[in-house]
Amino acid sequence: MNIDDILADLENSSNSSFTRISLNNVTNANTSKSMSELMSNSFRTGSRIDGTTNVTSEANTSLMSEGNDISHVFNMYSASSMMETDTLTKTEKNEMDIQAFMELTTAWRNERMSPELLPYKEDAFNLVTQNLKRQIEYIDHWNMMQESENINEITNDKRNNEQLLIKKKLNKIPILCMEAELERVKFLMRSYLRCRLQKIDKFLMLLEENDFPVWDEESMIEKSGLVVNKLLSEPEYKYMKSKFKILSKMYNSTILMHLPESFQQINDPHSNVKMVAEPDMQQFVFIFVKGNSDPQGKNDVYSVFIRETQEEVELVVGGIYVMRYDLVEQYIKQNIVMLI
Repeated sequence: MNIDDILADLENSSNSSFTRISLNNVTNANTSKSMSELMSNSFRTGSRIDGTTNVTSEANTSLMSEGNDISHVFNMYSASSMMETDTLTKTEKNEMDIQAFMELTTAWRNERMSPELLPYKEDAFNLVTQNLKRQIEYIDHWNMMQESENINEITNDKRNNEQLLIKKKLNKIPILCMEAELERVKFLMRSYLRCRLQKIDKFLMLLEENDFPVWDEESMIEKSGLVVNKLLSEPEYKYMKSKFKILSKMYNSTILMHLPESFQQINDPHSNVKMVAEPDMQQFVFIFVKGNSDPQGKNDVYSVFIRETQEEVELVVGGIYVMRYDLVEQYIKQNIVMLI
């Protein structure tokens, strides 16, 4: 799926889904409880109907809890790419979904606040996308089942029909709450992708200069170093190459071909003026120290050395600081510090 397809899918409103499924294609219709009872139980417990936890509700915690409440599942999520979904228990799947959503939320915050393009969180984004599609499909199926039940229960009794209408509205409340939560998740995913595309456009020439082939041991083929090092996804890399090709052709045909040969380079390494935009790594940013994933590391202290003043600053877990981006860049990429 390319960037355009992802953005087009996420732009769909709540009444239009990724995939419209028919009643014959749904395997979970034969349940021991009625649809109304199932929805009511799910709404009271705060869990998803398909057995996965409502990660958006769980994610509305404080900044401190974001790094600590789910730290016991960090190692499990890191190794999730090597595990089969069928072998996971319900609890493990719920915890992995929560971790994926919170990791994507942190990546979104960091991407919006950082001056440079950060590595793409492919595993977290793909897992959240799968859960989002599954939830939309289930909501569609539930609406179709409700309509079918209402048609079968309609009678000539006016009072009975009014009770059915009230029952229908009450049963719709959990679905409306779920749709509102899904809209929040879709906003997060759209914003994350668009922020990355804006940085790709801004640093297009710089990314092209740093593009070099690397042998990928997983696929046993030669790929771009930007993709192998997880800086760009495959669709983002295709977008970057396509746009660079278009811009290069435009510059050469409209401007550069009319200049002397010595001035026809887009970026002249011998010139004092840099024509390629680079991120401002000296930019000051607000950071929150959440620490590593180890529950025993709550009292850890991280140090930052400032060369200009020859000072060493200690970063305490749970603290908020204002620092230059280049001083905490490594901690951000290690998921120890997050931008706010």
